[in-house]
Amino acid sequence: LAGGEDFTEDYYSYTGRDATTLVPVLGTQLASYVLSDGVIPDAATLVSGNLDPQYQDEYIVGYEKRLDSGWKFGVDFTYRNLKAVMEDADIDYTGACDYLLAEGTISTCGSFGGSGYVLINPGKDLVVKLGDSFGADAGKTVTVPADALGFPQAKRRYQAVTFNFERLWDGKWYAGGSLTMSRSVGNIEGGVKSDNGQDDTGLTQDFDEPGWTDGSYGLLPNHHGYNLKLYGSYQFNEKLRGGFNANILSPRKYGCIGAYPLGDGRASPATITAWYCNGELTPRGKSFSGDWINKLDLNLTYEQPIPVGTIKVTADVFNVFNAQGAEQYDEVGMTSVTTSSSNYGQPLYYQNPRYVRIGLKYEF
Repeated sequence: LAGGEDFTEDYYSYTGRDATTLVPVLGTQLASYVLSDGVIPDAATLVSGNLDPQYQDEYIVGYEKRLDSGWKFGVDFTYRNLKAVMEDADIDYTGACDYLLAEGTISTCGSFGGSGYVLINPGKDLVVKLGDSFGADAGKTVTVPADALGFPQAKRRYQAVTFNFERLWDGKWYAGGSLTMSRSVGNIEGGVKSDNGQDDTGLTQDFDEPGWTDGSYGLLPNHHGYNLKLYGSYQFNEKLRGGFNANILSPRKYGCIGAYPLGDGRASPATITAWYCNGELTPRGKSFSGDWINKLDLNLTYEQPIPVGTIKVTADVFNVFNAQGAEQYDEVGMTSVTTSSSNYGQPLYYQNPRYVRIGLKYEF
């Protein structure tokens, strides 16, 4: 955010594709935007002066019982609560300027930070130095209360109960497994954003503009109410050993992402990242559910001692029943305020199909 980044966007009319390379042929240039001109700005204009580091509280309580028969059983409870998060926010879309003008702190309004963006703790006051666009008021350090900014506090809470068991290896067989029942809810996933695939930590579209936070509180992309795992191995004889690994994962919940339709200045209608579709609020995780993801893997290992070392032949069968659950669906329901997306609700990624892997290893 505080570096000398060059960031421009150019828009052209589409006239077709090259017959040989299939590369799009660009027509007339429609628009050009400079989002960052490469000049290194004063960090005090880009980062709120009262910024706290990102952190969460975590509590884990568990109990485990080991039996003389070789079995082990346990249960644990996990609680995580996000306390602070750092996110870039476009202050130009907030009520900051109106507040400062009403207070008499500034005489004219300008653009905050880098093209409006300042690194903040959502839900806290903003303390920032004004840049050159504020004219005679440039260089002033101002405070804007959280209420005037209009961002909610960042929230993320994870609660889970896990029941687990294990039958210790006795030279013949081993087994184990767990069942996790959990709930992950909030208005921010974390430093990244699975909804749109953003992996630029702390610079996602979350909290960019106040209107985009409407409906953002709900079941997060990493929420899966149930997660069952079973695994084990069996020694058939001194040379042949087999094993399995099974997993059943309950569906992810989806909302509907579209353009901000209200026209009240709290968000741009041009970027498709608001929890609105067809003019209606469509909260995170409330529109439809994905697929159950079921998977069973099997493996065999054959060991043959030789005069110098051991030869191992392995065979792994992944996704034995060739389950074809969709691991992710398209959550974007609108391409503009008034235009629906035909891809909404369509699968983006499926489970890997059944496949076999054969291995040969020589140990000496």
